Amino acid sequence: MRYLKVSQQSVWVGAL
Repeated sequence: MRYLKVSQQSVWVGAL
């Protein structure tokens, strides 16, 4: 789960 820390914003966009 590196991308999570690297780009947390991306996770939010993906969740939506």
